[in-house]
Amino acid sequence: MSDPIIYRTQFSIVLRHTDAAGVLFYPRLMEIAHEVTEELLVQIGYPIADMVAGRLHHLPIVQAVAEYHLPMRLGDRYEVAVALHKLGSRSVGFTCSFFAEGGVLAARTRVDHAAIDPKERAVCDLEPGFKRALQDLIAQVQQD
Repeated sequence: MSDPIIYRTQFSIVLRHTDAAGVLFYPRLMEIAHEVTEELLVQIGYPIADMVAGRLHHLPIVQAVAEYHLPMRLGDRYEVAVALHKLGSRSVGFTCSFFAEGGVLAARTRVDHAAIDPKERAVCDLEPGFKRALQDLIAQVQQD
């Protein structure tokens, strides 16, 4: 079984994302994936701003991978599907798949995060409400 898609959105490549040839500048894919993941976290009630302010555990990136399957050009529109590929006691991993028209995979990112206590600056368990919110999304997707 594939990883459950827990969030979908649309995204267009704009000028600031591209290089001089009008093609997506390679590090921008990770930025876009991060922005989409931030949207998901806001939706479940765990905005990055609360993490940065120390009200929630931090989620620094411990591993990031990007795969490019097609050139992504200025003006192209994509469906971005966020899947949860890992949900452990102390870590979480998100996969963002970028689909071009017709459902063709253009790119994919995989980013793993570790939970860090902001005061102790040490690995900690994921906040129970955060983990439960993600589990609820998985359950909702599996019901549909």
